[in-house]
Amino acid sequence: MNVSSLLPPNYESLPEAVMCEVAQRSRPLSHTHAAYSGVRTNLTRDYSSSRSAYLPKLTQGPTTRKKLISRSRSITREDAILLKRQRRSQAQQRYRAKVREKEDALGYEVQMLREQVEQLKYQHKTTIAQGVPMQAGPWGVVAEYFRLFGRGLTTNTPPILNNSAPKTECPVNYQVTMAPDVSVNTGHGFDRLLWGWETLSRYYPDFDVKLIRLEMGAGNSLLTSTKTTITVTDNTLNFVFPHLLNIDDVRGSMLGTKLLGKQLVVKGSGVFIWDDAKDRVISTLYSVDMLTPVLELLGNLEDVSLVFAKALVTPGCKFQLPTRQ
Repeated sequence: MNVSSLLPPNYESLPEAVMCEVAQRSRPLSHTHAAYSGVRTNLTRDYSSSRSAYLPKLTQGPTTRKKLISRSRSITREDAILLKRQRRSQAQQRYRAKVREKEDALGYEVQMLREQVEQLKYQHKTTIAQGVPMQAGPWGVVAEYFRLFGRGLTTNTPPILNNSAPKTECPVNYQVTMAPDVSVNTGHGFDRLLWGWETLSRYYPDFDVKLIRLEMGAGNSLLTSTKTTITVTDNTLNFVFPHLLNIDDVRGSMLGTKLLGKQLVVKGSGVFIWDDAKDRVISTLYSVDMLTPVLELLGNLEDVSLVFAKALVTPGCKFQLPTRQ
């Protein structure tokens, strides 16, 4: 059976005239329904027109997705930087808090240590005062003198004027080595001796007197050479050099600031006179040279003169307390 897509199946039964009138199609056959084809054309046109409305916006620069990705990356980077800064700030705050805690703890420990040092100093002085039995004779008395008073006398009483009795206790067994009217730098009597050391301890809280040499002098005298270390403290400025705290005196204030906290090494000498008949000390006098270390510190005599001009202690360490008001 001969079959051809260009001829109908029953072409043999059709007349030749009919076959000649059949027109050949100019385009391929489409099976799409005419109505559906129109709808589809309209939808395509509407979609194309709507898409073309947005297309210029999307085609300018990077695509929307790229913009979103870029923006999200930028935000993420900024957030990371901000988070890093916040974490660093929090870490610094924690570190500073720990430092403050350590400083507070160290400050408390330092204060406790200072109190313990003061207690130990007091115990040391008390132990010295009640400790080794004194040797008989002038040599033993002088050695005991510096052992008892070489680091001063602790007292919490206010400044004592010349006509006031001292409040410091001293071993009775040492008091008997001094004559009742013993001559001292601050007057006569054992009370005046204690008053001098008590006042010196208040003016120079951390002073330390070392006996360098002890030798026999003329007659029954004993000669001493000493080296005293003192520190200029707030008490020193308040009691000894109050004029250096006057804020209206610029030069004096500068000198006070320069002296504060400085350590001075002061050389001195003393004479003890022993009475064989009474078996006691009848005189103990001393002198020191504060002028030299202050001059070495300040560098000129003019400033030294200003420092001692209104001082309540002379360069030879003689007290000049104000009179009672």
